[in-house]
Amino acid sequence: MHAADNKAILKLTETVFFDLIITGAKTTGREDVDLLRKIRRFRPHVRFIHSDGPKYSRDVVKAMRERAFSYFSKPFSAASLAEIVHIATLEPTWDEASNLSLPRRNGLTSLPVAI
Repeated sequence: MHAADNKAILKLTETVFFDLIITGAKTTGREDVDLLRKIRRFRPHVRFIHSDGPKYSRDVVKAMRERAFSYFSKPFSAASLAEIVHIATLEPTWDEASNLSLPRRNGLTSLPVAI
């Protein structure tokens, strides 16, 4: 599923459960970290992959502190993005890893991407 921007993705996540959210090139790192914080309030288990500009930024560190699943920087290949998504389908969420007794669904249900 595609969302036009972070505001649209936030609205979607209030009513629809997503296993994975990948941010796009049209948002800033600061906006993505803010989005992640807001989503974590009501969807603590969502996997979040943060997209950053060509330079490593402080926002990557902030996103990882907010328990983003991963991040990637430009330029990146479709193969590297596919690999990170594949890993996200296999790995437990941040809190499942510390409590392996939690039930885990196999695979992702859908992939919204904010662009």
